[in-house]
Amino acid sequence: MTLTAQVEWIGHDNLALNKPVSSNAGWNTGDWSSEKLVDGILVTQGGSAGFTTTQGHTQDVDYWVEIDLGEDTTFNCVQLYPRSDTVGVNGGVASFPRNFSFEVKADGAEEYTTVSSYEDYEASQGKPSVFEFEPVTARYIRLHVTKLGDAAQADPNYYFLQLAEMGVYDTTDIPNPPVETNKDILNKVITYAEEQKASDDFNNVIKDVQESFNAALDAAKEIAADPAATQDAINAAWKALMTEIHKLGFVKGDITSLEALVALAEGYDMNDFVEAGQAEFLEALKAAQDLLADKDNAMQAEIETAETNLLNAMLNLRYKADKSILEKVIAEANGKDANAYTAESYAVLEAAVAEANAVMANEDATQEEVDAAVVSVQEAMKGLVAVEKPSTETPDDNKANGTQTGQESTTTKANAAKTGDVAPIAGVMALVLAGAAVVALKKKK
Repeated sequence: MTLTAQVEWIGHDNLALNKPVSSNAGWNTGDWSSEKLVDGILVTQGGSAGFTTTQGHTQDVDYWVEIDLGEDTTFNCVQLYPRSDTVGVNGGVASFPRNFSFEVKADGAEEYTTVSSYEDYEASQGKPSVFEFEPVTARYIRLHVTKLGDAAQADPNYYFLQLAEMGVYDTTDIPNPPVETNKDILNKVITYAEEQKASDDFNNVIKDVQESFNAALDAAKEIAADPAATQDAINAAWKALMTEIHKLGFVKGDITSLEALVALAEGYDMNDFVEAGQAEFLEALKAAQDLLADKDNAMQAEIETAETNLLNAMLNLRYKADKSILEKVIAEANGKDANAYTAESYAVLEAAVAEANAVMANEDATQEEVDAAVVSVQEAMKGLVAVEKPSTETPDDNKANGTQTGQESTTTKANAAKTGDVAPIAGVMALVLAGAAVVALKKKK
C-alpha cells in the first residue's frame, strides 16, 4: 500500500536529483540502492524502493548517507521521503531516523558543519518530513543518524535506515508556504500498471497500445516524482494511465492464414479475368495488405473481416471465356457466298453471326454463352439451302444424251421399254424350237 502524499514546492528544483550518493552502511539489494535515494521517485515501488542500510538488531547506530551536489551550492531545506509500502511495528512510519543531524561541507573543506539536529523525532505518516535551516553554501550534505525509529512490519526483527527519496532545496525566494497534494491514487495506479506490464499477457497487446501505455506510465512516474506537480496534473496523470490500462484488452490476432491468402491473391493476373468483380477484389486485397503492413496492431476481429472479404472477392472473380473456336466458326461463316444459298437460309446465318460477333465483343461473356454462339453459327451453316442453277443445254443435246438433267425419267422410262422386249422374243424362240422337235420325231416314224 502506498502511503505517501506529496508536498508541492513552487519555484525551485531538487538540487540533489541524480547526484552521486555515498554511505558508510548502504546496501544495494534488489530494488534498493544508493542512487535510488535521488532518482526522483518519491515513493517505494517496484524497481525503485529507495535507499536502505544493512540490517541490524539495535536502534542505536552510527550511519551516514551523503549527497555530492557537484559544486558549492546554496540551500536551506532538506526533505526526507519515508518508506511508503509498509508501516512501523507500532503503526507509525517505518525505518525512519529517530535521532539525526544534517551536516554540510564546502568544496575543499576538511571538516563538516552541523546545520540542524533532531532527537526523538516522530515522522508524520503520509507525507515527507521537511527540515529548514539558515541558508548554507556547501557541496556535500550528509544525513548522520545515531538512532533508528520503529522497525517495519514487513521486517519486524531487523532495524534499517530506509528512505524513498532525499531532496535538497533552496526555498529562500519562495514567499508562499508549501501546498499539500495527494498522490495516493496516482501511486496505486502506477503500481498496478507496472504489474500489468511485467505480466506475460502484455506481450500479446497490440503495438500501438503498448506504446501509448508506456508513454502514459512514464508520464505518471514523472508527475509522481515532481514535488511541484499540481493536483490537476496528478489527477490527469492517473486518469490517462487508467485509460491505457483499459486498452490492454486489445490483443493481437493470428495473422498466419491472412498472410497465406494475400500471397495467393497477389499472384492473380487481372488479364485472365472478366472486368466484373475486379474492383471489389482489388479493394479487398488492398485492405488486407494494409492490415498486414501493420500486423502488430491487427486484432482478431479485423483479421477475420479482411480474410472473409478477400476470400469472397476471389471466389467472385470469373475467368475470361475461350473464344478461339468461335472466332474460327465466324470466319468460316463469313466465307460463305450469299448468292449460293437461298435468301431465307442465309438470313438465318447472318443473324447467328451477328449474335456471335456480339459475344466476341463482350469481355464479360461466359464460356456457356461462347459455346452457345458456336453451336448457333454451326447449325445455321448446316441449314443453308443451295440455289438451283437454270439449265444452259440445247434441245438436241438433250435428245443425244438421255441421261442429262431433266431427262432422267424419260430416259429411264425409255430404257425400261427396250429392256421389256427381251421377254416376248425369248418366248417365240422357245416355241420355234419346240415345233422343230415335233417335226423331227414324225419323220423317224
